[in-house]
Amino acid sequence: MYTSFTVKNYRCFDDLTIEPLARVNLIAGKNNVGKTALLEALFIYHGADPNLLIAVGSFRGLKNFKRDELFSGFNAYQTINILGQEINHEPLSLNITIRENAASITQGATTEILFQYSDISGKILQKMDISFEHDKLHIDNLSIFNNPRLDFLLARSRENPKELAVRLSKLRLNKKHNKVIKTLQIIEPRLKDIEVGQMGDDTLIYGDIGKPNLIPIQLMGEGVIRLLEIALAIPEIKGGILLIDEIENGLHYSVMSKVWQAISNLAKEYNVQIFATTHSWECIQAAYDAFAGGAPDDFHFCRLERIKGTVQAVNYGLEDIQVALDMNWEMR
Repeated sequence: MYTSFTVKNYRCFDDLTIEPLARVNLIAGKNNVGKTALLEALFIYHGADPNLLIAVGSFRGLKNFKRDELFSGFNAYQTINILGQEINHEPLSLNITIRENAASITQGATTEILFQYSDISGKILQKMDISFEHDKLHIDNLSIFNNPRLDFLLARSRENPKELAVRLSKLRLNKKHNKVIKTLQIIEPRLKDIEVGQMGDDTLIYGDIGKPNLIPIQLMGEGVIRLLEIALAIPEIKGGILLIDEIENGLHYSVMSKVWQAISNLAKEYNVQIFATTHSWECIQAAYDAFAGGAPDDFHFCRLERIKGTVQAVNYGLEDIQVALDMNWEMR
């Protein structure tokens, strides 16, 4: 579990550090202040796979990989540095740099990206050289670093229904799907069971709400789907991290406190750390209600703000959140 995280020269971040971190972390802030970019940086760092440099562009609807878009100020001649500190581990630094030579500039086609992890002393632990030509990455020597587990739930797009069905099947085989059902009952109390079924070429999840026929989960509304994605992702990435952009999407404010409690319980059971973003006052209030009185490392809330032209993290303890809520101060 990460206790602090630093991002330098990535997207809108010149030098951002967030600490202390907790089991569940909620990030707020105005539009275009870097909430999604922070999740991307965590995704790239923890995933340790150069292909993720393309993935974060596709998350934003960009079909082609453009290296300059990754760097602060679109200056690709600096180094992106991401540093994570985990409990009982030495901090590891990821440096991402662009290398060009005269030949590649003349040809206008090929550059190299150096994806390099090192320890606090600067000793290189893993190094991946990537040649980039037009809109394709050619990876020369790729290996997964410590086989990390992670998932990124985007704000708008949905997980593949087949992948959700596979995840549910694993839980059913181990007789651990009942907690998923109980989580979904926060929104749909009529739900009795969920099963995997085949409809033509499609593998889908169906729910039993007491009707003559089972109903495809996709017909139960955005909130059920959103909560199902979260409840299935956490067991799948046991020991890893889950990134959730705009966690409140599809969820009514009246159920958010119970949703936070369910997420907290699952995260503890499967040793998963959560990073989520929000634009919602009600979501922050619900998180406070769910975590007030808990352990200090259960929950952390921060707001990203532009201060003197630089994005910084403003941290709120539970007492600070209570005062801000009582005084109706802006925290979103």
